[in-house]
Amino acid sequence: MKAVIVGPFAEFMDVYRPIEAAGHSLVIGRPHEDHRPYSEAELIQLCGDADAAQGSFREHMTRKVLEAAPRLRLVVFPFIGVDRIDLRAATDLGILVCNSPSWENVVGMAEATILLMQALVKRLKHNEPLLRGGAWGRPEDRGDLLAGKTVGIIGLGRIGRATAERLAPWGVRLLGYDPYVSKDRAAELKVSLVDLERLLRESDFVAVQVVLTPETRHMIGAEQLRLMKPTAFLVNTSRGEPIDEEALVKALEGGWIAGAGLDVFEREPLPADSPLRRLDPERVILTPHNIGHSNAAVRGNLRMTVESLLAGLEGKIPETVVNRDAIPRWTERLVAGSRPRH
Repeated sequence: MKAVIVGPFAEFMDVYRPIEAAGHSLVIGRPHEDHRPYSEAELIQLCGDADAAQGSFREHMTRKVLEAAPRLRLVVFPFIGVDRIDLRAATDLGILVCNSPSWENVVGMAEATILLMQALVKRLKHNEPLLRGGAWGRPEDRGDLLAGKTVGIIGLGRIGRATAERLAPWGVRLLGYDPYVSKDRAAELKVSLVDLERLLRESDFVAVQVVLTPETRHMIGAEQLRLMKPTAFLVNTSRGEPIDEEALVKALEGGWIAGAGLDVFEREPLPADSPLRRLDPERVILTPHNIGHSNAAVRGNLRMTVESLLAGLEGKIPETVVNRDAIPRWTERLVAGSRPRH
């Protein structure tokens, strides 16, 4: 059977050896470090005769791509989000979609979220250049405490929960918004579950920890930003699309909020002419979608990816399937041997 690796991490190619060792052929696409996305036509050519594929964050696997691959039985992503594939189309076609929520990745993203909060409240980007420029600390250069503040977490999935668990001993008040989490489950994390409006009004820090869905796209726009305190900070380490960047620029330039820490953007790589780049770097921290990444996290994600690929190629249902409604159709396809072309 044939596995196609779209967007491999070049320095971790050894992780994929078990696929070939199991007797499957392996086709390696452009490396992750090459930011050129495949066109739809190129993806069709690359994956057209594949039995399994590792997806990428760069391009979208559309219904047309999936329909053009009659042997494709699963697509695995080496990260948590699965917004880069038409999930409904995959389910209709009996293609399993898996993610890779490794422990290392979850912890790394939670740590990164808290890092951005601390860098903002301690005014790190303000004070470090002062020292390098020959100045010394003055009263007006001081930051503030995170302790005693209210932190609102939007999305209490794996990373949101890990962030709450790590913040609980810091003496902060934790608010959470997640329509899919019960109050009892939130209480176990020492999080008070509230509606989004209340979270935005009362929080000193707002952390966006959601997956990208039609429901979460632009969930933070001008209306929501105007609800926040002028002293509050917004941190996003999830996906760029949940925040309306045009509205965020207005909020930062207009003083609606105090600052932001962004690791993800609506367009990636962040365009050179993005208005976000012109904002005050002391108040707005921008990192290139890597602040929570580490070699351990990448290797952990890829390990899970390969495990899922091998399971699917061997006719087993991977533990990380996110579209479980596809399993009956997938099982039928295994018996039939393939899927008719459309």
